[in-house]
Amino acid sequence: MLSAWRKQFSKRGFTIEKVRGLLANGRRVPFTHPEKGVTYTRIIDDKGNWIVVDFVDCIIWQVAPYNFK
Repeated sequence: MLSAWRKQFSKRGFTIEKVRGLLANGRRVPFTHPEKGVTYTRIIDDKGNWIVVDFVDCIIWQVAPYNFK
């Protein structure tokens, strides 16, 4: 599972430093999962890259570059 996450991060241009930067400086908005109805936090940088974080369970659910569809 961890190797799959590493591949996804790498494919989408994310590094540990980029995630740390988003966590420290990104704009935070609520994100409600369309299927689960659970609210997480979407953190967006000034370029439009974003991550979805569950701060209750300390999980990064998704990483997405600005052009992610």
